[in-house]
Amino acid sequence: MNSTQIQCFMAAAELQNFSKAAERLFITQPALSRNISGLEDELELLLFVRHNNVLALTPGGKMLYEWLRCTGPGFEKLLDSARRANSQTDQALRVGFVKSELPSEKVAKALKLMVDRYPRMEVLFDHFHSGEIIDKLEEHAMDVAIMISSAVRGNPRLVAKKIESLYRCIVVSITHKLAGRRKISLYDCKEEVFISVKPEVSPTLSAMIREVCAEAGFMPMILEADSTEEQLQWIVSNKGIGLLVENHIKRDNPLFSFLELEKKLPVELVCVWDRLNTNPHIQRLLDAFDE
Repeated sequence: MNSTQIQCFMAAAELQNFSKAAERLFITQPALSRNISGLEDELELLLFVRHNNVLALTPGGKMLYEWLRCTGPGFEKLLDSARRANSQTDQALRVGFVKSELPSEKVAKALKLMVDRYPRMEVLFDHFHSGEIIDKLEEHAMDVAIMISSAVRGNPRLVAKKIESLYRCIVVSITHKLAGRRKISLYDCKEEVFISVKPEVSPTLSAMIREVCAEAGFMPMILEADSTEEQLQWIVSNKGIGLLVENHIKRDNPLFSFLELEKKLPVELVCVWDRLNTNPHIQRLLDAFDE
């Protein structure tokens, strides 16, 4: 039983509504439901039932609610103390990356510094689409994520620290007519089809393409792929061009040509975490970025 599960359970018990409880905690309803289901599985105890579309606590759920209502603050402090007792040695740090992006040199140096400084700390890496990362952070299935800042704006549960600035590039197949260019203006691409991905994969990419192209003086034609893998397949087969970040995983692939934009489009690479996550290694990683 962790603090996030407790918060989800208490909010749902008080409001008798999963949607309203999720709004109170600034998380999605699926994330809240998963935390409560995880708590039920761990305790082997059914906490809620639905009757005539009304959510209600089970008798066992009522007993747990009353106990937590009286002892909750003390229980939270006990959990924090227990975490701190373990934090100096072997607590893991779970780091997430966007599937299509490579860690920058600055990120790699900070992670190496953490491993050298805390040899008993386990660092676990995983890769997700940017649309999946938010839920992972809110569920504390991931401690921090390294990603572009635009993907997390407007979410009050998440905190982001800027690591460095990167730049977007026009990306084409090596057989594309533009492939020989070293630099290019965005307006030069007004007749091209831009390949994006659907919002569930990257919630902001298509909107960003429309915004920057409008600023350049034209409205782009956009195709949205089902995945980043399909997006790259469409680009390499000349169905269109991409507007991708310079640390993209295909940067050194000979099938792709990355063209620098004459008017640079900077993006912020950030370290993101849930403000409710108490893993002490998060702050230590942030400090490592500053060294």
